[in-house]
Amino acid sequence: MNRKALALLLSGALCLTLAAGCSSDGGGSAAKDSTPPGTAAQQTPSAAPSPSGDPAPVETPDAAPGDTLESSGTLGDYGVEIKDFALAKDYTGASAIVITYTFTNNSEEAAAAMVALSDTAYQNGLQLDIAVIADSSVCDPQSAMLEVKTGGSIDVQKAYVLVSETAPVSIEIGELFSFSGDKLGKTFEISEGGVTELATIDVPADAVTGSVGDYEVSIISCTAVKDYQGADAVVITYGFTNHSDKTANFMTAVRDIAYQDSVQLTSAVIGDTDVHDSTDVMRNVQPGASVIVTSAYTTTSTSPIEVEVGALFGGTSITRTFTLE
Repeated sequence: MNRKALALLLSGALCLTLAAGCSSDGGGSAAKDSTPPGTAAQQTPSAAPSPSGDPAPVETPDAAPGDTLESSGTLGDYGVEIKDFALAKDYTGASAIVITYTFTNNSEEAAAAMVALSDTAYQNGLQLDIAVIADSSVCDPQSAMLEVKTGGSIDVQKAYVLVSETAPVSIEIGELFSFSGDKLGKTFEISEGGVTELATIDVPADAVTGSVGDYEVSIISCTAVKDYQGADAVVITYGFTNHSDKTANFMTAVRDIAYQDSVQLTSAVIGDTDVHDSTDVMRNVQPGASVIVTSAYTTTSTSPIEVEVGALFGGTSITRTFTLE
């Protein structure tokens, strides 16, 4: 059976966010074996305007020192060669990078890169968001969805939103479904003299911070909002620092639970991404980098909210209780 292109749809209805908030009642506590906060008080770089003019492919330099992945090779039944990049603007005017790689289908049936491979780009230790480029001559998103017959090849273009005008960008490509963990990768120097500065976060002094396995987690704040149906909800903000030796994300590294009146709260859908972006918990974080994430819960009363973050399978945990105002 031929492989078909998969599409993931993210949708949500816009909602009116209340100006109300939550306050901590001082009842939060960190696990006994937790360590003091170790994140630096710096902001993650924000996207800056991209260079003017039509983007043109930039000559690809050799991989940056310290790279351990090959830029071309075989991933299962597919051949991949990571080639070059171009700087561009997304449809909002934000800086973006377009990366081109060649996909060769060596399997016995037609396949598209989108359903055969998984690609992730990083800058300053954080996974970059996918960029939407309006000009198809700059980035052709359909290239990843086109099926290629056995023995055929196609150049695939993928675009990502930059968070820095100077820091190098690394891309990693692996099979979409594989237990081998094999990957190919390449680092692009997008600006002369640009260096990687691992993303750090500001953690308020009143945050409850502790170690949960190989990760440092801070329970930072609670904000009262409305979900997309107008029901009462809260958004909990966390800080997450990856101290392991592998890339990780909040959703698969730890578990977070909120309780009210001793009963676990269900997840809420918030339409305003400025208040709660549900994809942040899935953002991959490289070792040593930090990120701010949020979780939303539907509330059932005005009772205090007890938040707990712990290891996926037992182990240490940290807690904090917020009083609704």
